Amino acid sequence: MATKTRDFSMVVAATRSGGIGKGGTIPWRLPKDMAYFKMITTKAFQPGTNQKNAVIMGRKTWESIPAKFRPLPGRVNVVLTRQPDALRPSLPAGVDVYGTLDAALTALSARNDIAHIFVIGGGQVYAEALAHTACANVFLTEIDQELDGCDTWFPALDKTQWVAADHAKLERVAGEPVQAGKVADKSMTFQFVLYQRQGTAA
Repeated sequence: MATKTRDFSMVVAATRSGGIGKGGTIPWRLPKDMAYFKMITTKAFQPGTNQKNAVIMGRKTWESIPAKFRPLPGRVNVVLTRQPDALRPSLPAGVDVYGTLDAALTALSARNDIAHIFVIGGGQVYAEALAHTACANVFLTEIDQELDGCDTWFPALDKTQWVAADHAKLERVAGEPVQAGKVADKSMTFQFVLYQRQGTAA
């Protein structure tokens, strides 16, 4: 019997127009958002389990993470590339690599040690994931400012398909308190919003 693809989520920080990257890097450094990203990807969807969450990322996103911070600790790291056999020898032990998003989702869905699956970038992977029927949640850090020079983008959410959950639901899913409303950090302001696809529930 074929493995049913589990629902998965995305985590992304983007400007009002959807800017997420510049020159292969994130064009801001926001410690509060970084702490939120770590909390969501390590703890959300894990009540009372000893499982780990998985994070799926494209090769460029993997390479943009400083070497001392990868693989991301406390999570199963999965890298996507068109040439998985070429990349595999350079990856640390325990990091999985697949040629397509569907292949990664199928493999992770079959594992009983995975609590939840998150897609964490970059732009092309986000676009493919957003169009996938199993994508149920988008944890979006909505940055109020625009930044010049962004060259990587997050697709606009179709608000007929995606609905913002109330903050209490975001906290229930996260399993931790989450600051509500505008957050100030490094002279920028943003807010944490959970969008859910119509007809799905976290």
